Amino acid sequence: MESPSAPQSCVEPCLHAGTLVELEIAEPISSRTRQRGETFALRLRTPLAVDGAVAIPAGRPGTGEIVHADRSR
Repeated sequence: MESPSAPQSCVEPCLHAGTLVELEIAEPISSRTRQRGETFALRLRTPLAVDGAVAIPAGRPGTGEIVHADRSR
């Protein structure tokens, strides 16, 4: 039986599969005012640790993209 192929390598340290990444939406978004493809601000809610060391501190900003938006019915 063959073992599954290994994931692509990365520069150490690597984020392990299954690591919980907590994000928060940093601005109001609503299907009333936003459409698919638009972006919105978000930020890292809790620090991201790799092998016990903080790799990315909480509060680091990021961007999300709306991939689905239906008006309420």
